[in-house]
Amino acid sequence: EQKKYLKTLLELQHFFIDEIGSAIRVIKISEDGKYLSAGMQCGKIILFEIIGYDFTKFEASYNAKNVMKYLNFINEKPFKTLTGHSQDVLGLDWSTFDYNLLLSCSTDKFVILWDVSLSEENCKIQSFDHENIVTCVSFSPTDKFKFASGCLDKFIRIWDFREILDKFYNNN
Repeated sequence: EQKKYLKTLLELQHFFIDEIGSAIRVIKISEDGKYLSAGMQCGKIILFEIIGYDFTKFEASYNAKNVMKYLNFINEKPFKTLTGHSQDVLGLDWSTFDYNLLLSCSTDKFVILWDVSLSEENCKIQSFDHENIVTCVSFSPTDKFKFASGCLDKFIRIWDFREILDKFYNNN
């Protein structure tokens, strides 16, 4: 019989996202560790900055009374709110090549490619239309200009967005 033990399980932080009538559907931390993205039931994507914590102070002074003093991991004030989906955001993925690129997919049958380094009004690069609800998205780990999307129509689609990025950045 195999037994599993957890020596320490510690909740570092919790906070409420005050988006009226909207539940969190998916979260994803960016590959560079700078952002936490939360996909919401209302179609919004809320970005939070990860500020980290000081492990040396935490380890030296750990006790239940002061643990939260040193472990504020996320800035609880949203960094940006991305609006582009009209329904539940079901999937998020951050690029491993360009840490500012984010993919989102939704029950509205769209995938959206974002550049979060731009202003909220200008960071939507392109929408990719599907026949049915898009349940998942993933950047390619080997080709910085490709991603895959999965859909309720049982198709996996591979997309190349090199030309889209060229046009977007050359026109902005």
